[in-house]
Amino acid sequence: MGESLALDHLSKGELEELSKRITAEKQRRYRRTREPKYGNLNKGFTHHERDVFFAHLEHPKVRTICTVMKCLGPRISEVCKLRREYVDLDQRRIWIRRGKGSRHGWMYLHDEVYESLRSWMTQHPHQEWVFPAESSMNKQPYVSAAWVRKIIRNTRKKAGLDFHYDQSEEPVGRSPRKLYRLTSHSFRYTFIKDVYRTTGDLLIAQRLAGHVNIRNTERYVFTSQEELDEALIKTFAHN
Repeated sequence: MGESLALDHLSKGELEELSKRITAEKQRRYRRTREPKYGNLNKGFTHHERDVFFAHLEHPKVRTICTVMKCLGPRISEVCKLRREYVDLDQRRIWIRRGKGSRHGWMYLHDEVYESLRSWMTQHPHQEWVFPAESSMNKQPYVSAAWVRKIIRNTRKKAGLDFHYDQSEEPVGRSPRKLYRLTSHSFRYTFIKDVYRTTGDLLIAQRLAGHVNIRNTERYVFTSQEELDEALIKTFAHN
């Protein structure tokens, strides 16, 4: 006989009851049936909001990081972990190593992001990481995403863009936190939306976003009620 299991002391009825409780808890934690709290909320920057944000952003490292997110749409963790070897200034291209099982790939460095990266890397040569850690006390050699988010939150508040729309549903014992419309991920929202509006091609937006599934890209293409109304007016004005 092998080793006895830790649950051997339970009766059949008790084991069935425990199994039901575990199943119910999994369903409670992972259910996806309810609508997200933000509904049809645009979680990206407007162009005016983005200009105001950058006008108040003073930290040069975070400014460069935000410029990369604004111009190329990567996640904040992907920018923080950017190695110097991934940036080819001579060929004006950058290798984005994606997270979450997304597609990796080269992206073109157009003027704004090229000048921002070139200036930063020229001033900070001989580094393995494009954005090294702020302190030797950091666990990782590259800049902490949590630290960058803190600078972004402070800048957002200073710029008067601290709009929150609800509170989170935290587990019992934790205080609910405010849910803000504009976060570090808002740069990605705006990038994907702008690419789609410029090209009209969801497949191009999907490839530039690095999404494997095009349904993930669709979630970023926010359409306001005003735009829907305008589309109807334009369509039937010619009929």
